[in-house]
Amino acid sequence: MSKNDLRSVVEIYTEQAKIDLEKGNQENAYFNFTQAYIFALEGGFKISDEIYEILLKAEREV
Repeated sequence: MSKNDLRSVVEIYTEQAKIDLEKGNQENAYFNFTQAYIFALEGGFKISDEIYEILLKAEREV
């Protein structure tokens, strides 16, 4: 998988997480944020810091 693919995966998971939060589906939202975080770390993307903060504020262990 190339870095460009990973960036797309991170974007997809992050967007879905935001949609899930808007719908009140926290379990799915934080699952998707966690997946986005893992792929962001793998790709070395700066957005991993932002996602990490979201997970910390929600008191989700990562």
